[in-house]
Amino acid sequence: MATVELKADGSPVSVGGITVRSRGTGGRVEVLTPATGKREVRAVAAPTALEAPLAAAGFTLSREIRLEASPPPPTPRERAVRRAGRAEEVIEVDVPAPPPDQGQVVLLRDEAGGLHWQFAPPAPRAAVRALGTRTYRIPRSAWQPVVAARAEVRGRGLVQNALQVLAFPLIDPVFGPLGAKYVKNWEAKKRPYGLRWFEPANYRSQAHPGWQPGDWQLLSAGRALLYVHGTFSRADAAFGDLDPTDFSTLFDRYGQRVFAFNHPTLSEDPRQNVDWLMGALPDTAELDLDIVCHSRGGLVSRLIAEQFAQRAAAGRKLKVGKIVFVATPNAGTTLADIDHMQAFLDSFTNQLNALPPSRVVDVLEAVFTVVKNVAAGAARRLVGIQAQNPKGKFLAGLNIGPAPATQYFALASNFEPSGVGSLALVDRVVDQAFSGAGNDLVVPTEGVYDLGKTVAGFPIADRHVFTPAEAVSHVSFFGQATTSAKLLQWL
Repeated sequence: MATVELKADGSPVSVGGITVRSRGTGGRVEVLTPATGKREVRAVAAPTALEAPLAAAGFTLSREIRLEASPPPPTPRERAVRRAGRAEEVIEVDVPAPPPDQGQVVLLRDEAGGLHWQFAPPAPRAAVRALGTRTYRIPRSAWQPVVAARAEVRGRGLVQNALQVLAFPLIDPVFGPLGAKYVKNWEAKKRPYGLRWFEPANYRSQAHPGWQPGDWQLLSAGRALLYVHGTFSRADAAFGDLDPTDFSTLFDRYGQRVFAFNHPTLSEDPRQNVDWLMGALPDTAELDLDIVCHSRGGLVSRLIAEQFAQRAAAGRKLKVGKIVFVATPNAGTTLADIDHMQAFLDSFTNQLNALPPSRVVDVLEAVFTVVKNVAAGAARRLVGIQAQNPKGKFLAGLNIGPAPATQYFALASNFEPSGVGSLALVDRVVDQAFSGAGNDLVVPTEGVYDLGKTVAGFPIADRHVFTPAEAVSHVSFFGQATTSAKLLQWL
């Protein structure tokens, strides 16, 4: 283990095979490597909730960089640069490139416990091989603005950050090389299509009785309730925080005809999801459905209602009566844009890391699968995420034309962190992506319920919006008593 002082004039300093350039920032940098005996390289040093899914996703830790920085207050010139919208200062870190069969990414943990993915700018492979290094450019806004105040209050004047250099295989023996086919293979194993009964005894568990052809007839006996999950998730993970008593009340209200639709959310878009569902629906089935959906699942639900309406017009007895949209990107989310993918991943990583590990390990593994593909330059092939891009073709085709005769309800949130914590910097970055508009850390608040008057069914009048003081983030809706109360009121 070695330590060197940073040079505020931007001169490079080297230690432990790492080179750091930090103009305007003093402090010191320390590097831990397997040679120091301070870290077991096969394990990933990370918050508890992250350890298992990082290992499952194939990540190994090659180095940890301890960065203690003491940035001075911005000079008048720096303030002018920021007002002019020019690029902010960065700390540049050069680390050894991984072997040819491995990819690499850096995970920064700030002083408040926030986690931030850092991706190396694209570079020709020949250049990387020639230099033998990769450069990570870390802007001050990734760690300094919020946590510096905490450091100064304690009288240290230093902001502590840890940068973990993680490697991962570019070719998996089961799923193949990273890219669209890899994600499709991964979801086929980890997030396969399927229908399941959703009951008080099993709604928090992956385990459930297998779906049988005759189950469609049971659902046809009366009005039924369908749950549709969002990105990265499954039904048990998405809705497992619902209060057991309130869940049971709804279960009985629908005569125990309650089921869920599990489906891939990364490698296929919502229209492909619904195509699978309609293909599984027998020609003789007669369904009268209400739907509770979360996040991207709302886009799937709108298409289900559309498909049912079309078939009803042709004589089928199919109907979607009500849809409750919970944090649905009906107007899309800017975070699905390639330029904001880092903020998208930071947001989910930090929100999920704040929850009990037992509830989120499998969901985090899906997040880390996307991290690897983004690091490998395959982000554009994640069509399930890109479907949520407000500038994309999918939403342009969805948000036009007549809507089915379905009653819409909505739950949205304008999240603000309480004090200085692990979500503070993430909130700042996400707010910048949304140009200051209210959001729940993933979806713009108004975009859940307001698409203007040109889209049938919108704006949604029957809605509830959680206030900033309630601090309800994208993944925490179903743990709120108000959410259960609204479901009982509307359904």
